Amino acid sequence: MLERLQTLAFSLLMLAVPPGLAAEGWTTHQDPSGFSVQLPAGWRVLSDMPGALAFGDAQARWTALVRARRARGDLARWLQQEYPASEPGMQALRIDSLRTEGSDVVHAALQYRNPQGLAKRARLVAVRRGDIATVFVAATPADEQAQGLPVLSRVLDSLRFGAP
Repeated sequence: MLERLQTLAFSLLMLAVPPGLAAEGWTTHQDPSGFSVQLPAGWRVLSDMPGALAFGDAQARWTALVRARRARGDLARWLQQEYPASEPGMQALRIDSLRTEGSDVVHAALQYRNPQGLAKRARLVAVRRGDIATVFVAATPADEQAQGLPVLSRVLDSLRFGAP
């Protein structure tokens, strides 16, 4: 059920993958820790710690993040006030827009600088079940968002937990 909610939430976040985005060069990464994900050629798993997955291109300019965080109370308030402190790699984080769907789904557009000083824009969806929020983030350099979001959407939408 949770996997279905996560897939649905992320699908709502991103633009649909354009029909011309071919599967050529994409591979399925089957991780020993129990997840699989489709990645474009040259991409890698940047982090696979429990509760903190990250995937990206070789330079980590385009990154797809999946986070599990404790989120009690109002989810939109949590996202604005507590989530930024849980992401040390997102410096000077600013939320540009925020939209809720009921009490357990929040969409946001944000800007931040990575530790190397690169300005990034990101789309985020947080889906909560109980007091745990699964946060999906698709981030690119500010001027590459139009090209990057469909690719990052596909990566995040392909994520599966458990046996293949």
